[in-house]
Amino acid sequence: MQSIINRFTMRMQAVAQGDAWYGMNAKEALDKIPAEIATKRFHGQHNIAEILKHMIQWKRFCYEKAVGNVDFDIYGSSEHDWETMDSITIKEWSGLKAKYFTINEDLIDAILNMEKEWLDQSVPGRKYTYAFLYNGIIEHDIYHLGQIIFIYKMTQA
Repeated sequence: MQSIINRFTMRMQAVAQGDAWYGMNAKEALDKIPAEIATKRFHGQHNIAEILKHMIQWKRFCYEKAVGNVDFDIYGSSEHDWETMDSITIKEWSGLKAKYFTINEDLIDAILNMEKEWLDQSVPGRKYTYAFLYNGIIEHDIYHLGQIIFIYKMTQA
């Protein structure tokens, strides 16, 4: 039977650039989006670049917790959670996309080095376990990936 750690990491890989059960993975979706579309904003809502940066921040939170950094923290709706991005160069957009895939791989590596028993421990400063956190980051990515694809499709209409 496959371990829970392997299931988490396989799902994270599938969402990022594997065989996602729901459709496009992150790589397929992000590869379609040029820099000039990444900061297009509809009705004052977050744009694609901001959503991707937000996803990266929460992946980083998960990574820092996985490697034992109890001092690293992010709070919802803080400047570290959502950063305004009104413009982005082609180079910056490429860098932002690369950062997502790098932190995803770093997180997978960190989780693979965890002991299974650690998953039932509480995340420092939070009222939930590491297992809840890692399942949540997968759901978080899928949710925001849906937003990114929707925004991109709106630009094509």
